[in-house]
Amino acid sequence: MLSYVYSTEKNYDTMMMIIICVMRSCVMQLLEWIRRTRPWLENRTTDNTVPGTRRKLAEFRDYCRAHKPPKVDEKAKLEATFNTLQTRLRLSNRPAYMPTEGKMVSVSFMSTQPPTLNGILTYFQHF
Repeated sequence: MLSYVYSTEKNYDTMMMIIICVMRSCVMQLLEWIRRTRPWLENRTTDNTVPGTRRKLAEFRDYCRAHKPPKVDEKAKLEATFNTLQTRLRLSNRPAYMPTEGKMVSVSFMSTQPPTLNGILTYFQHF
C-alpha cells in the first residue's frame, strides 16, 4: 500500500513539474513577444502626412485585430493554469509555486480585489 502511495505521489510531482515547465515556456514566449512588440508600439512618429498617418493607423488596427487577441487569450490561459497549479499545490499541502523575478503572469489580475474597467483599460494600454 505504501509503495502505491509513494508512486502516486511521485507521479503527482512529475505532473506538477511538467505543468510548471510548460507554463515557463509559454511565459517566456509571451514575454519575448512583448519585448519585440513594445518598441513598435512606443514608436508614435509619423511623416506628418495624411497617407503616412493613415498607414500607421492601419498598422495599429491590424495589430489590435490580428496580433493582440491571440496573445490576450494566451495570457488568460496562463493565468488559469497558474491558478489551477496553485490550487492543486495548496490542496496537496505543498508549498506554493512562485515564478522567478519578472516571470509573473500578471500582478494586477491576481489581486484579491476584482479589477475595475479603468484598471483593465490601463493595464492593456501597455500592450
